[in-house]
Amino acid sequence: MCQCCSAGLTIKFSGKTSHASEPEKGLNPAYIIADLIKFISDSNKSQKILCTIININLGEKNFGISPGEGEISLTLRAYSESAMREFRNQVVNMAETLAKNSGFSFQCENFDYFPETVSEPESVKRVKRAAKNLNLEIIDMPDAFRASEDFGWYTKQVRQWDKLS
Repeated sequence: MCQCCSAGLTIKFSGKTSHASEPEKGLNPAYIIADLIKFISDSNKSQKILCTIININLGEKNFGISPGEGEISLTLRAYSESAMREFRNQVVNMAETLAKNSGFSFQCENFDYFPETVSEPESVKRVKRAAKNLNLEIIDMPDAFRASEDFGWYTKQVRQWDKLS
């Protein structure tokens, strides 16, 4: 059984502020953020990854200004670290393409990385054997939890619990 890995990702776009009466003189990132959201929405149809938009920051509530800065923050989840890395690269590549094609600069920041938590088969057998010996009910989960967990860091250090005993 495996529990999801996750990571936070913030993508910032920098364009050019302009007066709202002359938006053509500026570079408003609202439209490329919208395109990136569409890309993420289409990608979320996959069973291997999940991307949650947690924050969008764009301009100020000033009706005379077209914003020049914007950012979007995401939480990426997958059942494997390789699938998450692959999807993160796809999102960043799409953001870079959108930025270059529209004259924006962009940067990315990573946050809160949690590796996958993998239950080693032999360890699972030992736990089940102990539960059976104690007459405890064993309920197998049909699917892994999608939440991330610090325990993934521990399992990276000690992959085979049997070697400790």
